[in-house]
Amino acid sequence: MSFVSYTTLYSTQFSETIALLAQQLTSVFAPYAMEDRNFVGERKTYNQVAAVKPTAYTPGDNTPTDSFTYTIRNVFPTAKHDGRLFDWSDGLQAVADPKASGYQAIMAGFGRAYDDIFISALGGTAYTGKLGTTAQTLAAYNSGSQILALADANGAKTMTKLKIMAAKTLFNKAQVPAEGRHIALASEEEDQMLLMTDLTSHDFNIVKPLVEGTVQKRTWLGFEYLRSERLLAKDVSGDDAKTRLCYAWQKTGVQIAIQLSPEARLEQYQTKGYSWHWYVKFQMGGTRMEETKVVQIPCLESVDIPALAD
Repeated sequence: MSFVSYTTLYSTQFSETIALLAQQLTSVFAPYAMEDRNFVGERKTYNQVAAVKPTAYTPGDNTPTDSFTYTIRNVFPTAKHDGRLFDWSDGLQAVADPKASGYQAIMAGFGRAYDDIFISALGGTAYTGKLGTTAQTLAAYNSGSQILALADANGAKTMTKLKIMAAKTLFNKAQVPAEGRHIALASEEEDQMLLMTDLTSHDFNIVKPLVEGTVQKRTWLGFEYLRSERLLAKDVSGDDAKTRLCYAWQKTGVQIAIQLSPEARLEQYQTKGYSWHWYVKFQMGGTRMEETKVVQIPCLESVDIPALAD
């Protein structure tokens, strides 16, 4: 008797869950942002007062009547939303309910959108004045002193100890508070740091980043390090690869104002056959509060940087 294979009787077992593809699932910068959730109107202003200096007193002097010097920073909101349909018929044929994983994927996207607004506030144009119409760029402030040269004093164009120390020196000279100092870098800059003897040698550092292979959330030279692949990369004349714009900042140097935190609705969409529909929206903005509290650190990467899919 010959053996017969009844392939029509074969079945396929499907997973009971839906996995998310590789992506950044939460905001990197939200835990390190100065947030204001009391935001109404078309923009919000933040008043700042400049430092004052007392004068010497001589008996008989008149009472000083000098005025304070105020500046204003403005935050303009950015609105974002997303909506996704789940056909009811597909839901009946699926082993796993797609609504939960769909919600996770949408909220992950909003976490990345938060980071994009924060990064834009770090290096983008800030708007000053009562009406918020005066532009202040990092490059124009103090002849570009807050933007480090691509090459350090030794000619190295990668992330180096000299660049980190240069950012530290700028902060110290400006009397920027030592607490809450951070540096944002990408994966290749992290790898460059892991090659630094001063960072990885036990003789120099009681923290051993080589154990976990990361400097993420470690503190060195007074900075806590955060890794983000969303930092802007740009072409530089004369170099084949691209330059990643990393940043050092002190927490009070960037203000995030939230008009609406991500708000989600799940309902059946009448005009689409009562399919399930996720809708999420938010509205927020950010600004750099002080140029002296932000330093741009350009770093050359050895390989071309792929564009982000989202």
